[in-house]
Amino acid sequence: MTWMREHRPLVGLIIKSFNRYAGLYSKSFNFGSDTPVSLAEIQTMETILEEEGISMAGLSRKLGVTRGAVTKGIRKLERKGKDSSPGIRCRRTERCFFSR
Repeated sequence: MTWMREHRPLVGLIIKSFNRYAGLYSKSFNFGSDTPVSLAEIQTMETILEEEGISMAGLSRKLGVTRGAVTKGIRKLERKGKDSSPGIRCRRTERCFFSR
């Protein structure tokens, strides 16, 4: 705690930077497509592309979030994918793939 008091401006800058990143992480952007996606959704899609057929539990571990958060994120991506192709599809076996 003494170190934090001594370096209060630096600690404040670090906290401010992390808070800004957290706000951007969940905000949706239009990256040259008609469907806006968030940085969290991009990270999820990248992980599924890297490990086609990854389980929901594996995806949860890789992303460092709860299975509930993964399920919610996948449902959101599945809805977005219905309007475009390819999209993400998670089968009842809880394995995730990109549909073509």
